[in-house]
Amino acid sequence: MRKKIFAPPSLRLNTVIVVGVILLLVVSMAIIFHQSRQTLKQEAVQNAELMLEATTLRVENILRSVEQTTGNIYYDMIMHFSEHDRFETYTREMVESNPYIYGCAIALSPQSTADKNRFLVYTHRRKFDSSDLVTSNRYSDKPYMEQAWYVDPSKSGQIFWMVPKKDRRDDDVPLMLYCIPIRFGNGIVAAVIVVEVSMDLFSQVVQKAKPSSHSYSMLLDSDGSYLIHPDHNKLNGQTIYTSIEEDADTAMLSTANAILSGKSGYKSFREQGKEYYAFYKPFFRTNEQGHKLYNINWSICLIYPKEDITAPLNELFLSVLSISAIGLLLFFLFTRIVIRQQTKPLRRLTQVAEEIADGSYDEEIPKTRRMDEIGEFQRHFKHMQDALLARVDEQEKLTSELRERQKSLRKALEQIQENEHVNTDILNKVSKQMMTHSQAISASVDALCDNPQNISQEEAQHEVETIRRQREAILGQLNQMFNTSENEVGKEDSHE
Repeated sequence: MRKKIFAPPSLRLNTVIVVGVILLLVVSMAIIFHQSRQTLKQEAVQNAELMLEATTLRVENILRSVEQTTGNIYYDMIMHFSEHDRFETYTREMVESNPYIYGCAIALSPQSTADKNRFLVYTHRRKFDSSDLVTSNRYSDKPYMEQAWYVDPSKSGQIFWMVPKKDRRDDDVPLMLYCIPIRFGNGIVAAVIVVEVSMDLFSQVVQKAKPSSHSYSMLLDSDGSYLIHPDHNKLNGQTIYTSIEEDADTAMLSTANAILSGKSGYKSFREQGKEYYAFYKPFFRTNEQGHKLYNINWSICLIYPKEDITAPLNELFLSVLSISAIGLLLFFLFTRIVIRQQTKPLRRLTQVAEEIADGSYDEEIPKTRRMDEIGEFQRHFKHMQDALLARVDEQEKLTSELRERQKSLRKALEQIQENEHVNTDILNKVSKQMMTHSQAISASVDALCDNPQNISQEEAQHEVETIRRQREAILGQLNQMFNTSENEVGKEDSHE
């Protein structure tokens, strides 16, 4: 019968321990990573909200700075409004005193000038980061009396910020305009001051709100049109609904509506197979005592890919997985060595048990000083081996005695069988002799009985003597046979 091969007990025990540790580690890591994912998401939400808040404050600081600079010039202009020659000085001072201002124009109303060509002074930088200024008497090829920055403040008499849908300048600089009408006691608008701020400046501020390499920020107008976006193609008249109409994603539509709802929050959506979070807030200006606010219906939005939020966790997961794999391998080797060392007496006892099963009872079991279960088992096994050796020695002695008795009995049996053979030969010989004597006696008896009248006295006497001799011979043989039988019986009793 083929002997089955089993894994060593130490290996099985080691495997069970390592598997248990792996299960415990997997459960622990699952719980930890679940909690970590939730924590990362909360931190991402907080960071995005703080970043949007900081961006709003930076944009507001630019607006306040422009408003403050314009306000300073405004009050001086009212005092010297009739001195039109000073308007160029005002525009140059406006641009020179504030690095955020790209250009400044002052346009008089028809009621304030008799000039048929009207009166306009416009000063601007050659480049946004340049100190070289250019002054002219026109704003664009179109008459300023027909442009929105002049028409709207003149009609409403209100101060406001505006983003032209189309650029009013010839050098294609995207601008944001701050318009202030100048009115006197009669309520008629005498002039309009327009201050230009480059949208590239706001774009730089907004695009700094970038918590990850793949995230980006954008600024939306009240109708959803893009004011700032990293993809410049979207700035050419596209709105946030343009891509939604092409993609027909209900989640994106819900996100777009939420962004333009005037509320703060975040939503998730999918675009081109990737999941994103959109963090949004309206552009609310903070109140400041002594400063009038001119609210702007903008919305700032931060698009944050979900994979960027979970990327640190995924990297950490791979690192922990690699470290855990190496740790488990080292743990397996360590436990393997420890378990093999601890179970070494058991392996020795197993070998001794196999040798005892094969008939070798005198294999030495080493002594031990261990006080645990293995040491106790080893001592009991040693005691059992000693008792088994004593029993085997006793059994071997009894077996030896039985073998000696068997030899004696075999000799006695052989002797008896030999004696029986001899007796059989003697009996056959005696039987033959007795048959001869019996035949002689029978013949003499027949001779005497068959013809008693004709037999003589001598012949009768002869026959009688013959019968007597034969009888004596038979009796002698019988006595000899009886004596031989008694001797054999005595020999058998002595053997027993």
